Amino acid sequence: YVNEMVTPEKYELVVMQQILSDDINEGYSNYKNMIVEKINGQAISGLKDLIKKVEENKDENLVIELVYNNKIVLDYNKCKSSNADILKRFGIEYDRSENFRQ
Repeated sequence: YVNEMVTPEKYELVVMQQILSDDINEGYSNYKNMIVEKINGQAISGLKDLIKKVEENKDENLVIELVYNNKIVLDYNKCKSSNADILKRFGIEYDRSENFRQ
């Protein structure tokens, strides 16, 4: 990514720093500091686009494609229903910064 040019299709890198461990994402705890490239097969242009693609997901699973052909496959409905509990368990008030809240 050092030599890639910024384009409207890819104007910002999104880095997944860590996964907050839960039963719904068991087996993925070692995925840290990885660049997110696609959501359900669709390339993302930045964090705002990633949020939109996740929230508009209509598939049963949420597939997060990372660099080096790594994938995280999660049950989308379980993710949505578990989000508040996971945030509370880890002492996190919001799932995103204020500028990305609607």
